[in-house]
Amino acid sequence: MERAAKRHKDATAIDEDLVSSICMSGWRRWLRKILALSLGFVVAMIFAEVFLRVAGVVRNVGPSYTVYDAHLGKRLKRNLSCLRHTPEFSIQVSTNSLGFRGPEPKGNEEGGIVFIGDSFTMGHGVSDGEEYPALVFRMLSEHLDGGVIPVVNMGMGDNGNGRWIKLLREEVAQFKPRLVVLQVCGNDFRDNTNERLFRLNGNEQLQELPIPARSWKRRVQSMIEFLPGVAYSHVFCLVKQVVSKSGGGGQKASDTHNEQVASDEPTPAEKLTRALIRRSVEICHSQGWPIVILVVEDGWNGQTFDFLARDPSLHLVTIPSKKERPDIYFLNDGHWNSTGHEYVGNLMVEVIAGLPQFRM
Repeated sequence: MERAAKRHKDATAIDEDLVSSICMSGWRRWLRKILALSLGFVVAMIFAEVFLRVAGVVRNVGPSYTVYDAHLGKRLKRNLSCLRHTPEFSIQVSTNSLGFRGPEPKGNEEGGIVFIGDSFTMGHGVSDGEEYPALVFRMLSEHLDGGVIPVVNMGMGDNGNGRWIKLLREEVAQFKPRLVVLQVCGNDFRDNTNERLFRLNGNEQLQELPIPARSWKRRVQSMIEFLPGVAYSHVFCLVKQVVSKSGGGGQKASDTHNEQVASDEPTPAEKLTRALIRRSVEICHSQGWPIVILVVEDGWNGQTFDFLARDPSLHLVTIPSKKERPDIYFLNDGHWNSTGHEYVGNLMVEVIAGLPQFRM
């Protein structure tokens, strides 16, 4: 009996060892498969990264300029300093503690010029100090009496006219500007519809809409940009580009539509845009802030800003289109190049110097 029990015990131990060996062998096979797949993924990502860098198909490589804002929907990151790379240019972009592009304010910023607009005003395409508001600051300080003329650049990419109202109501007043420059662009009609900051109610009166909660895209952006170097991956930026385009945005500044509006009746996008701009003008007038409106790429999709020309209280400055002055635009990106910003800066200085609140 004892011998039989010993044999049974030994057989049981052998079976347990065999099962353990088989399990370990199975885990090793799975581990090898996981390692092989991981290695294959890493190699594929390296090849994809190299290919995309050589092909130059990613339009913007670098961190996002903006973050979610519960009041504005989004705004430029505060104290940002980053590089942006595109197939046509590489630029250095910095913001100050106020969340505006430009150096940190050195003193009283009152009594100057506030620029509000989209990526043309922010200066996407040129490095710090080359954007036209910065050029205006330097040229005015050199040629006008009365010392330095403060300049605040509130430009931000993919920015419609609804955000103007929010900025004018609550952030511009602190600067007590002598002049407000409002820059419009042909894609404002699309942006105003997509942003959903305001809408027209049944009586065609502006109705402000609540800001949505932070989207999953913004949450992913925060996590990705927390990882060092990932924001400069061409693979990641291509994915971001595709996701952005699928969401209705991400078009180049030069994207235009050739179809014309068939009727003289304003489209819903035109009605909304007109109402937003008029409300912005009303706010400026109520505060006693003179206005210059800078018009970029008029006639986008057949929709124009010609209604602004009928308001005698507005001073309009229209920039030549890419077709008229290709030398001031990037070939593919469609924003102004350094020559373009210099052209716009000189033009704006001529206009500003002729206004009564500024004197030579």
